[in-house]
Amino acid sequence: MAEYQLTLARIVRVGQVTTHVTLDGWAQGQITVPVDTSSLMEISGLTQRQLSGARFDVTANTAAVVETDVNPHSWRL
Repeated sequence: MAEYQLTLARIVRVGQVTTHVTLDGWAQGQITVPVDTSSLMEISGLTQRQLSGARFDVTANTAAVVETDVNPHSWRL
């Protein structure tokens, strides 16, 4: 069952298409979750270069078993 909570997302690796983030509230921040880079750039107003190392507050499914079910959304700097 999904359990959406506010948590901290940390940008770990930024690529042209996919950015990898860790979420403090999911898998103890040890597993990366793929996110669309262009979406993050549009949401935040940051460039691809500026995304590196950025931190966001996000709502995510912290009860997810696999990264594809985490569904981070409502990104805020």
